[in-house]
Amino acid sequence: MRLDVSSNGVVEQSENVKNFDFSVTVSNKLFHILSSPYKYTIQAVLRELLTNAKDAHLVADVEHPIKLVLPTSDHPFLVVEDFGIGMSFEMTSTKMTSYGYSSKETDDVAGYTNGVLGIGCKAPLALCNSYNVNSFWNGEEYAFAFYKGDTGTPQAAHLY
Repeated sequence: MRLDVSSNGVVEQSENVKNFDFSVTVSNKLFHILSSPYKYTIQAVLRELLTNAKDAHLVADVEHPIKLVLPTSDHPFLVVEDFGIGMSFEMTSTKMTSYGYSSKETDDVAGYTNGVLGIGCKAPLALCNSYNVNSFWNGEEYAFAFYKGDTGTPQAAHLY
């Protein structure tokens, strides 16, 4: 999917008018808004994670089913596992920690993948304070913990 963010038109104005661009103050409030834009949080988190897993399968041309393990009283963890190509250390440590970055905006995948806003992989923070991501890339496994820091600002820790 490709998101069109081009301007819809130009507003005519006199030469005497001074324009000011909007800006963004990076704060824990902003991260809360970006991490929690969902009305139905549980459904949204499942949808975002499963959509990312489905996109990983589409990009890798994988027909294997996505693994989904729902939490129980004995195993209180949600597990979504795809069998795509994986993510490199750089992708996991820098791109997944950037709100607004999407690897699905390139011409070679934009026509058939769903994600594009760059917030879906952070959706679990709307539901819990931390979650783990494991990635297998070129024979290596990388594990990261994504969590809300002391001020509420999201952080990532490389576990191994």
